[in-house]
Amino acid sequence: MSIDDPHGNFPINGGKFSVFQRVMRQWAGIHPYNAVHVFRFEGQADIDQLADSIERTWQAFDFGTASIRKNQYHFSRPEGERPEIEIIEPGEDPTQTLNTHLGDQLNYRFPTQNYSPVRFSVMQEATCHYLCVTYDHWICDGVAIRILLRPIICGYCGDSEYESLDADGLMEDGKNISFYPPTYRKAYRKYFSQKFQRLSQWWRYILANNVTIQVPSRNKNNMHAEYLSREFSSETFQSMMDGAKQHGVTVHDLFLAAITRACMPYLPARLVRRKRRRMGIGSIVNTRDLTDTPVDNAIAVYLGYFITHSRADQADTLGGLAQIIAKKTSVVKENKAYLNTAIGMKIQCLLWPMIPPFAKAGFMRNSLPLSAGISNSFVKDDWMIALRDSSQRRLLSYFRASPTGPIIPISFAPTTMAGSLHMGVTWRPSCFDRGTIEKIAASIENDLSNVSNVVRDSDPVDR
Repeated sequence: MSIDDPHGNFPINGGKFSVFQRVMRQWAGIHPYNAVHVFRFEGQADIDQLADSIERTWQAFDFGTASIRKNQYHFSRPEGERPEIEIIEPGEDPTQTLNTHLGDQLNYRFPTQNYSPVRFSVMQEATCHYLCVTYDHWICDGVAIRILLRPIICGYCGDSEYESLDADGLMEDGKNISFYPPTYRKAYRKYFSQKFQRLSQWWRYILANNVTIQVPSRNKNNMHAEYLSREFSSETFQSMMDGAKQHGVTVHDLFLAAITRACMPYLPARLVRRKRRRMGIGSIVNTRDLTDTPVDNAIAVYLGYFITHSRADQADTLGGLAQIIAKKTSVVKENKAYLNTAIGMKIQCLLWPMIPPFAKAGFMRNSLPLSAGISNSFVKDDWMIALRDSSQRRLLSYFRASPTGPIIPISFAPTTMAGSLHMGVTWRPSCFDRGTIEKIAASIENDLSNVSNVVRDSDPVDR
């Protein structure tokens, strides 16, 4: 269920593709562009209860199947269709099994018409189990998928508010969900009121990409991805938070600096052109606060991105490099420069049909060269934190796997929730081997663990 489309042109549980959704679908034509969210619960899995919770929610929201017609999409729920849940055997090494499964989900190609855009899978361990939710990324962003999954997860965990709701109660709750994305007309109108200045900024932004080190690939047309997850200690999390305050930067600035320091030793000093000597990292931005109307319960894609260029040798310490990067990111945020990316995406949408299929991947790599990407999520959802603190089936942790797409060779997905930090790394084996990725992940953890000089009462002190 959803609010009516204000223009009356689209079904109430569908809409018109935004430019970011159109670009995502174009990327998916080259290689699957999926994302995965993973919930780790205490105890044994109850597949029947999970399937019942999914079915009740999909019926109430009239969701479950996606249909596409030109530049429009529509969701519906076929009658009598039972949700499919894949069971994953943990094997001798459950962690490696889970990582392999998440990599397979990122490489899974969804159908293009009348299909279920969300897949569920479960892996049981001795004392806990994992629920993996894979979705075709064009349908929604990370915030939206959690909105969509809330009644499913809460019902599965025995939340009294959702467990007691009948079909009518869930349908009433579903009326608060909007599948039609409000626009950014006001934000863009204000941002582009100075047209020549914005076009000049966009052109300088394009020229700035000429300094980006592009990661060599053994097979440029092989975009198969693999995945590695890493859970950081509570001490590392606290060091990161203290370090950000101590150096006057954001946590995201620290991540950008740590990624730069970890990856630079494994990148060529320069590639093809002498100027290509800096890491170009693309950062995903949540733009929900810029929409024309409130979107607290909207299911769509509200994203932008910006790129920062830096080198590990610009500073001797992680904090010093983060401060250099912070000067760049503060200007981006102050000017909302990530809105400029809409120009490039619109141009791509116009040019895409004219590019031969064999040249599309190369076009993307050359038009937007990036060394890495990051999708940083700081989860503040009250319902998730409540399930972590107390519930019949307690939520132990939550993390994500993000796609690489046709542009970036390695993608980082740090997820912070209730004092815990988890990082997922997705990479192309044609660009990096697993040993290198493990060294990069270890370097990031080591940097974040030592960024703060704050001594706490619980820390050992020399006397």
